Amino acid sequence: MKVYTSFVALGIVLSLSNLSADPEKARVHVVVYDIGADRPVARTAVEFVVYSDCSSGPEILRSSAFTDDSGEFEALLPIGQHLVGFSAPLHRPVRACVDIASSRESERCGSRSLQSLLVRTVSDHLQLPGDILNRHPCRPYLPSVCEALNLPRKVYARSVVFVNEQNRPIANLALEFRQNSMARGKLWGSVTTDSEGEADLSAIYALAHGHLAQVGTNKSGAFLLEFSPMPTTQSQRIRIMKWQCQGHQRLQATSD
Repeated sequence: MKVYTSFVALGIVLSLSNLSADPEKARVHVVVYDIGADRPVARTAVEFVVYSDCSSGPEILRSSAFTDDSGEFEALLPIGQHLVGFSAPLHRPVRACVDIASSRESERCGSRSLQSLLVRTVSDHLQLPGDILNRHPCRPYLPSVCEALNLPRKVYARSVVFVNEQNRPIANLALEFRQNSMARGKLWGSVTTDSEGEADLSAIYALAHGHLAQVGTNKSGAFLLEFSPMPTTQSQRIRIMKWQCQGHQRLQATSD
């Protein structure tokens, strides 16, 4: 009986050893964060699915894990580019194409950090987009959970109506447009919305076309807008929305 038990224990150890040393998989640290409630999705069962590629490949892995008090867990995921999906109870599922680095790749770039995936999800009743941010060990920039949300922000019209989260026009909104940079960027101009929330951006467009602008307001905070190379004659609506991250208010604009 002792011999049999020893063989079983040895088999379990070898099995776990083979799993952790699987050359086709890499150990990844996963953080699940609710950007609507501004807190980690803690002590929750999370299911994750991996597909063979980022297009129409078949499912190759389906598993689940239980997050800790910080909304974190570790998983073995296939190396390479794959479509990966995460889902948790009472939260909308999130999917994204993710590049999983091998240990050899991490060694080549001199990194000793464990790759992390930041899964940003939201409760069903909130109108915020979820996404997956990849903290790749070989990339110089590592995103945080407070990174700007994945929202369209392109301006393509000279005439723009600015609205709030309830789609109501924002009257008398002073907007200052600057070239986006690490320091205080070059001023491109300022406008103020009328009683219907509309502003003429023709003068701004002459300088900002094809560029990313940092837009300051007389209300609170600043946001980014990307100007298309050529404006159209159509009118456009841009919604300014607020969300909380780690106790701080974030301001962001999204275009129709």
